[in-house]
Amino acid sequence: MIAISNLSEGIPDRARILNSDPEFKSLLNLEIDKSEIAYGCDFIRKSNPNGERGISLKFYVEKNLTKFYGRKILHISPEKYFDVYLAEISDYYQLNGFNQKYRQIIGDLTNLDSEIEDFDFIFMHRVLEHILDDESALLNLNKLLVPGGTLNFSVPASFHLLEDIKFIIRDKSHHDHVRHYSSMISDKVSKYFSSITRNDFLTKPENLLKLSEINGIPLVFFEAKKADK
Repeated sequence: MIAISNLSEGIPDRARILNSDPEFKSLLNLEIDKSEIAYGCDFIRKSNPNGERGISLKFYVEKNLTKFYGRKILHISPEKYFDVYLAEISDYYQLNGFNQKYRQIIGDLTNLDSEIEDFDFIFMHRVLEHILDDESALLNLNKLLVPGGTLNFSVPASFHLLEDIKFIIRDKSHHDHVRHYSSMISDKVSKYFSSITRNDFLTKPENLLKLSEINGIPLVFFEAKKADK
């Protein structure tokens, strides 16, 4: 029943067990097609359960190094491999991180008292879906950035859906998520940032091949820019 519910809500990657079900197999494949077309690659059918998001993000920054080198960067919910690399190439901080060898900013993303305006970039991947008040978090993320600074983020999303899916209780079967995002993510973020751009660098065919070789994963992410003063 959980898999059927996920399928009916438009989250086919959560319903793949139905691939062996004679009644729902065809519907599952139809929904997978919709989801993968909107995402831009076969991220469900060719998923790598052992792949690392941090490897993919490191690959992206390596290919765009001049953009990030020496800049002041805040890393939220740090990924393995990516944290070490960012610390080597930037003025690096973490928010409420567990590794005390890195400089830490302590605070609640939904309750910042003042404008900090200190960071050129914030990397925050797979975090917003855990926060009940994601709009307050977006407002405060803007406060952490210098004018013209950029929030680089991703969320679990079905981009073919027109509305976010909000869970009544935290989803214990999926890392305590409180929502699954839709195509409306850009509209939500645009209320707090001057611009938002979808970045498909990590789903381009030539990069997917390289990511498969280094144990990375496909990843659609967004870059939200704070207004210049």
